[in-house]
Amino acid sequence: MHVRGRPLALAGIIVLMGGIAALVARPRVPAPATVPYAGIRGASLAKSAGLVAYWRRGDETRPLEPGQALRAGDQLLFKVRTDQPRFLEVRTRSAGGGEKTVFPAGGSDAGEVRSGQALPVTVTIDDGPGALVVVGYFADHPFPVGRPAAPDLARVVIEVPKEK
Repeated sequence: MHVRGRPLALAGIIVLMGGIAALVARPRVPAPATVPYAGIRGASLAKSAGLVAYWRRGDETRPLEPGQALRAGDQLLFKVRTDQPRFLEVRTRSAGGGEKTVFPAGGSDAGEVRSGQALPVTVTIDDGPGALVVVGYFADHPFPVGRPAAPDLARVVIEVPKEK
């Protein structure tokens, strides 16, 4: 090979290596079965649906911090955070009792909610053992409440430890 052809060959090798690196480094799309809830096409699910929890003790109301322990008699309040109107079911579960639906109260289908909406629900912390678990199920469509969660529901979990 002539001396003049070496830079051209080197440039070709660099372009080839860049192309291979781009193929190897491209992001992988997870299989639909592993992440079945898709939401709006192209929308980020990280902030598409959530519950913002507050605790109330007497006249004092404050945002609930992650891992914050509450005492028996404290109350939990919730606001909805969504990027569009959605349907929601909220269930509570504690070590002593079973799971129960707290929103919508008495409804057979999930309630439609909007971002910033305060839920008409107050959950009182009991004196039983173990943490209180609050689970919100969000969907873009109506769904029946009280049934096992379907894979097309976005699940939001809030775990509230209890003071000892």
